[in-house]
Amino acid sequence: MMSKKQYHIKDIEQVKGLIIKDYRVENNIEILKVAITFIMKDYIIDKKDKTIRNSRYDLFEKPLLITFIREKGVKSNYSVSNVGNCPNCGAVLKPNLKATCDYFRVSVNDGKYNWIIDNIEDINI
Repeated sequence: MMSKKQYHIKDIEQVKGLIIKDYRVENNIEILKVAITFIMKDYIIDKKDKTIRNSRYDLFEKPLLITFIREKGVKSNYSVSNVGNCPNCGAVLKPNLKATCDYFRVSVNDGKYNWIIDNIEDINI
């Protein structure tokens, strides 16, 4: 899509429902599967902000199965002052919900400090 100068926009407006589908531990990894139904906008625009597909005003109901993983026994903690250094630039990492480096805006969470998304699948509920 980038070569066509088109952008697929998916804006989540609200969460309609959430169900924990599975929790298990394999080796040293905790695995949590959650079915979440989102109310969202889903459309494609071109570089001039012209809508190509769907409407930017229509809302869709979208159920997804999201698999989260983290190291066994890790407790999410946002009160600590830092959680290590960025592997890309060496900056001190501060815990944040997006699990990104403040400087490079790249994901740095590997499941050692908090849950990370391992997989997202479309599902029918």
